[in-house]
Amino acid sequence: MDENQKQRIAEGIKEEQRSGVPKWQTLINALPAAGDPAYETDPQICAELKELYDVCFMVWFRKEFLDGEAKEAGCQEEWEAYETCTKRRLEKLDIKVPEKPSSL
Repeated sequence: MDENQKQRIAEGIKEEQRSGVPKWQTLINALPAAGDPAYETDPQICAELKELYDVCFMVWFRKEFLDGEAKEAGCQEEWEAYETCTKRRLEKLDIKVPEKPSSL
């Protein structure tokens, strides 16, 4: 992770603490509606959501999973926000998205 990424993450955490609204929620609310041409033309449309998930996951992995304290999977909300964006993009590009198996 480079210094710019670290700085953006720190700024995002400060904003989240100040507003009380999780950054992933702000980003998902700002996404264009499903079917919007932006999903077809902007390859970076989901990048910030992916970065938020990646950072959250690494923190959870290091602080809870490796210490044996994880009771459940971490960062579920961040994952679902990133997944929503990715599915919208794939659908706009006419790439079929299979449904999750019911056993997951």
